[in-house]
Amino acid sequence: MTLILNGLGPYSAYQVSDRLVTIRACGNGAKEFDAFSNKTVVFRGADGIISISYTGLAFIRKKPTDQWMAEILSGRVHQGAIAFHSGGNGNWPKISEAVYRLKEEICKEFRRLKMRHRPTSSHGISIVGWHEKKSRLRPISIIIHNKYANHSEFLIKKMSRYYQWDKTYSVCAAPPQSRTFIRSIVSNIEESMPGKDAYFLDTKMVNTLLSALRYKAGLSDVIGADAMAIFIDLKNEPEVTIKYVPKEQEIGGDSATECSGFVYAFSPWVITPNHTMGPTVMQGSGWEFKSGNVKIIVKCPASTVDGIKSRFSSQPRRLF
Repeated sequence: MTLILNGLGPYSAYQVSDRLVTIRACGNGAKEFDAFSNKTVVFRGADGIISISYTGLAFIRKKPTDQWMAEILSGRVHQGAIAFHSGGNGNWPKISEAVYRLKEEICKEFRRLKMRHRPTSSHGISIVGWHEKKSRLRPISIIIHNKYANHSEFLIKKMSRYYQWDKTYSVCAAPPQSRTFIRSIVSNIEESMPGKDAYFLDTKMVNTLLSALRYKAGLSDVIGADAMAIFIDLKNEPEVTIKYVPKEQEIGGDSATECSGFVYAFSPWVITPNHTMGPTVMQGSGWEFKSGNVKIIVKCPASTVDGIKSRFSSQPRRLF
């Protein structure tokens, strides 16, 4: 399982999710299977851009669920490791088409699975971002979830039609959390912001969501403290910032973890009509490129090797 927190505010959207994959242990407990698993896809549709993360079943058809989502969205099969791929696709889906495609395909997969192979908790796909509707930008906050645990029927839950997105703040979670928990996050956000009509202070917003996620991680053995943070900013030109945030760090930190003397960061899937970037281990200058009018920035720590500005490779995936 994982915990995904979506935030929306005036011309800004945020998603923070943990990266821990667990397997059932003897009794009712769980044990770590992969502490650094990617669960996120950033998707540039024909009419908008969204961040998508999952909670629940970590593998579908012997593939990591994030890879399965990437293939459903892009219409491309990704064999083996992929760091960066260029190439267009003429029949690129709009955001609404992508959402319903994910919903229909996850229904099919759960109908195929025997009951004992389905997760005991609910499975959810959490989506946040923006799309263009009737020549106006509109926020999106959607959760695709099964009717109840183990069930093969999935529903689409959308945010309120009357949400005042240009004036107020909204937070939702997958799997669902108590109203008290969600209200406490919103209250903390509002206290740290200069006013309801002001733009988000982006660092404070993400750190508030990170603090909430880590609070839950301290209470559960199926939620990790390492996180992937996605920030979609439309206040000026459209811009997406992607940053890996290790446990005990905030968004303003170095965004890196250390192993065998090397400092590195991770990135999620990034899928646009002309580019596909798979989950990557990186160090140095990071990535920055444009898809249409949207700038996509992937942050990572400075290189620790003299004379080398950046290094990256496909993230090894642990298969079940």
